[in-house]
Amino acid sequence: MASDPDKPKVSGPQVDDEAVYKLPCRVPFKVFLRPDANAEQALISACRETAGVHIDAERQPSRKGNFMCLRLTLHASEHDQIRRVRAAIAADTSVIMAL
Repeated sequence: MASDPDKPKVSGPQVDDEAVYKLPCRVPFKVFLRPDANAEQALISACRETAGVHIDAERQPSRKGNFMCLRLTLHASEHDQIRRVRAAIAADTSVIMAL
């Protein structure tokens, strides 16, 4: 089976967005990234651009300053917006882990 180059390479179970989310709804993402203000703003901008809608962002540095936690909330009206934001997060090299 050939892989689809447009789909992000994500490990773990795949989520069927259409079965999980009844739209319109708010979709939370918790993203841990390296502590770099430029990387943080770049990720937020990339997610907002790719979704085409507003995304709320809250930041919280780790106690020791080893990473930054971003809580992103997408106000989704289409399932494709969720997939595009997830792909933007997966493609960002400053991301350590995302939930």
